[in-house]
Order: sequence, then structure tokens, then C-alpha cells
Amino acid sequence: MGGGELRVLRESRVKILLMTAILLVFTLFGVLLVEFGPRWLLWLHWPIALFFGVCTLLSAVLLLPNSSCLQIGPEGFTVRYFFRPHSCRWTEIDTFRVESIAGHKRVLFNYSPQYRGAIGPRWLGATITGGILPSLYGMSAEELADSLNQCRGK
Repeated sequence: MGGGELRVLRESRVKILLMTAILLVFTLFGVLLVEFGPRWLLWLHWPIALFFGVCTLLSAVLLLPNSSCLQIGPEGFTVRYFFRPHSCRWTEIDTFRVESIAGHKRVLFNYSPQYRGAIGPRWLGATITGGILPSLYGMSAEELADSLNQCRGK
């Protein structure tokens, strides 16, 4: 990444489409249960249909342009998820690392002592707010962490 170049990483559209299609099948299954299932279980069928319907809509939102991406620039990075941006300067980040969470490798980061965005105990803010990237953006966790650590070091 040269001088003032901005690099944008996006989620795989195929992966999002597949997830949306699977959720749509579960939604349709819930609707079929509401329509044709036993009436005495209707109290259970509606929540199934509604839950998977909402999940399908949220998944479909990720297909919209600029709804989810990682922008890497010379000053820092911005994570955009469901259109909400969260930016960090490189000086606010200590290091990026890979950890396994529930059996899936994820990229986490530690805030540096210069970071002033956390309210309350720093260890709690770093763990809960912004300390984990929501996606791997088509890369392995190790590749993404190494790439971000290289950008942070420049």
C-alpha cells in the first residue's frame, strides 16, 4: 500500500447470498409451519417465522453497496457494518492478533495507551467495543492481521 492510497476490503457477495438463501429457506419453513402446522403449536411457529424473516432481511442488507467493508488508509482504518462506521487511527491501535472464538478464527486488536475513545475501564472497552473485526473480508485471519499490522507500522 503506497503513500495516500485507500484500500477497501469487502465481504464475499457469494457468501452473503448463500447465507441469505439459507435463511430464506428457514423463513419459508416457518411460514409453512404457521399455515399448515398443528394449530396448538401456532405459538411456536410464529416466532420461528419472524426470527428467520428478520435474519433474512438483515443478511440481505449486507448485499447493499457500502453496507459492510473495511477501509484501510494511511491514517488508520474504518470498519463499516450495517452502514455504521467505526474509525481508528493507527496511533490508537497497539497490535492486531488472531484468536479462535467459538471455533472460528477472528482478528482482534488492542487499543494503545493513546486511545481515548473508551468510556469506563479500558480492558472492558477494548473487549466489547471495537476490539474485534466483524469479518475476515475474504482473507485468512492470519493474512488480515499481518496486513493490518504492516499498515499500522508504516
